[in-house]
Amino acid sequence: MRISELAQESGTPVATIKYYIREGLLPAGTPVNARQSDYGTQHLERLRLIRGLMNVLGASIEQVRDVIGVIDQPDQEPWEAMKFATEAIPAPHQHEEPGISRARAVLERLGLPCSPEHPAVRHLDSALAFAEEIGMAMSAEQLAVYVEAARRTARADVEHIPWQSREDSVRQAVLGTVVYEPVLLALRRIAHRELGMAHYEHHDGEQELAPSSPPEG
Repeated sequence: MRISELAQESGTPVATIKYYIREGLLPAGTPVNARQSDYGTQHLERLRLIRGLMNVLGASIEQVRDVIGVIDQPDQEPWEAMKFATEAIPAPHQHEEPGISRARAVLERLGLPCSPEHPAVRHLDSALAFAEEIGMAMSAEQLAVYVEAARRTARADVEHIPWQSREDSVRQAVLGTVVYEPVLLALRRIAHRELGMAHYEHHDGEQELAPSSPPEG
């Protein structure tokens, strides 16, 4: 397809496509003549990936380039690809504090091994510190529930990795790491709303059924 057709199919302006090519995010098309190149489905898929990373995850051009760089190196192990993807687009955190003492203690207590150098350990420590600072420190029981939910989610992710192909497994590992997290957060908030509404309706119904006090006098 011509670049104008690629633009129409992907919903991306021609000027933006050319910019992505110059920045190395999108491979150039196959030259047909001196003024025209041909583009295929791989270009369309890459454009959709770029727009998703930028529009959904808020990734910068540099972060998108890092993620794509990991995907374009299928000779590495999927676990290493996951680590690189996490470093490329780090999880948001509201509080910065040096050290990982809280996170390490929690991970050791709950039997969740992880290298101290992993970016997620620093993010966890920052989040725990922020929770303590505002008087909302998480109990051991609450953290245990979170860890179990995280393990079940991670297990579902790993089970969907196509191990038969190293290239496909690396791509799935990278994109599963950075793309599925917003899905998980959105579903958690929807579940909060569902449980909150059920709790409200239950207690509202109890108040309606409660007998009124007899009049005084």
